[in-house]
Amino acid sequence: MVEQVEHMLRRYGADHRRRVRVRIFAVVALICVALGVGLHRIDAHPFDDTDDTRTSAAARSGTTLEPACSTPATRRTVTVDDLNAVMGGADLPYLQAGDVGASGLLSDDRLIWAFGDTLRRSGVTPSMVANSIAISSGTCLSQLVVRRPGVAQPGPVIPDRADGAVYWPSSVQVLQGARTDVVFVFATRVQRQGSGALSFKALGSDVFRFEVPRGGVPALREHIQLTPDGSGATTWGSAATVHDGHLYVFGTRDAYLGSRPVLVGRAPVASLTDRTTWQFWNGAAWVDDHRAATNVLASGDGVSQMFSADVIDGRFVLVSKCGGDFGDTVCSWTSSSPMGPWTRSSGVRVPYRTGSTFQYAPMAHPEIPLADKKLAVSYSRNTDDLSALTRDPRIGRPTFVAIDWPD
Repeated sequence: MVEQVEHMLRRYGADHRRRVRVRIFAVVALICVALGVGLHRIDAHPFDDTDDTRTSAAARSGTTLEPACSTPATRRTVTVDDLNAVMGGADLPYLQAGDVGASGLLSDDRLIWAFGDTLRRSGVTPSMVANSIAISSGTCLSQLVVRRPGVAQPGPVIPDRADGAVYWPSSVQVLQGARTDVVFVFATRVQRQGSGALSFKALGSDVFRFEVPRGGVPALREHIQLTPDGSGATTWGSAATVHDGHLYVFGTRDAYLGSRPVLVGRAPVASLTDRTTWQFWNGAAWVDDHRAATNVLASGDGVSQMFSADVIDGRFVLVSKCGGDFGDTVCSWTSSSPMGPWTRSSGVRVPYRTGSTFQYAPMAHPEIPLADKKLAVSYSRNTDDLSALTRDPRIGRPTFVAIDWPD
C-alpha cells in the first residue's frame, strides 16, 4: 500500500501531496479501527481574523502517569544505546508504538515527550489514537493516561474534535517555572475523509498549553487555534524554539517531492495567546499578517514536514532530512538569526526506506547529555507490514543516533 502512495505522490506532485502526511503511521491508522471522539474547545485564534472567542479549558479529571516514576536526583549522561534500550524496552498498554517523539526538559529534570499516531496494546479500544504523551525519569518511562467520564478506556491525550478532526503533535516547547512548568505542544489539525490511504486533509495548526507541577502530572489547560480550517498550505509549528523572550514558530509549505521551504513567525513568550502580538518575517521586516510570510530557507535546500529547532550556544539550529520527507541523510542548518542565512552540514545516513521499514522525521534532543559529547537525534520508524508491527511494536518506535554538534 505504501508503494502505491509513493507512486501517486511522484505521479501527481504537490497537489496530491497536500493530502498526504508522510508519516507512515497515518496509513496504518486508516487501516485500523476508527478513532474515538472526545471534547473540544477553542480558546484563541492568534492567526485568525475573526473575533477572539477565548475560553478556559477545564482540567481533565482522572489524569495519571502510569507507571509512577520517581523524579531523578541528578541528570546523568547517557549513550544512544541507553536511549534505545529505554524506548525499545517499554511495554506500556496505551503507548506500544508512536512516531514523532518531540521532547522537552522539565525543571525537575524529567523529559516530556509528545508522540503522533499511537498504537496501543491488543485489547485496548481504540487500538490507534492520534496522539499520546509520556514522561521519562532516568530509565523509567510513564504514559500520560486521561480517563474521561462515560468513556470505557482512555483515548488520545489531546481529544479529537467533535466532527472527528484529530491533532498530530509536531513540536514541544517547555517554559520552566519555579513550581510549575508550562509546556506548549504544537499540532497539525487533520480531518480523515474515509478509509483510503489518501483520504485525509490537513486543516490548520494548533497549540495546546499544558501545566506540569514539579514532580507532578501534566494537565491540559488551554487550546489555541493558530490558523482556521482551510487556512492554506502553510503548517505552522513544524518546529519551535524560545530565544530572548520570544517564541519562534517555524512553518513549512507543501513542495514537490517533499523538500519543503521554511517560514518563521514569533510572539512574546508573555503574550502567546494575544494575536495582536504575533509577527511574521516577510523577507524585510516583521509584519502582523501571517499571509505575508516568506521563505527563510528555500525548498531547494528544504526540510521535512516536521523537523526540530533549537538555540544552541546562541545559534539557531534546525535538524531534518536533507532533501525533505524522502531524504536519506540527517542534516543540520545553523544561523545566527531565525531568518537565516543558513549553513547546512550533513550528519548521519538514515535511509528513508530499508526493506519494508521507513525512517523519517529526525529531531534533535540537545537537552539529553550524551557521554560522547555528541548531539542526540531521534527519527521515526514504521513499516508497511501491519502484521509485523502488531507482532513487534518496537518497529514503530523512534530510534536514536548521535551526530556532531553543529558548527
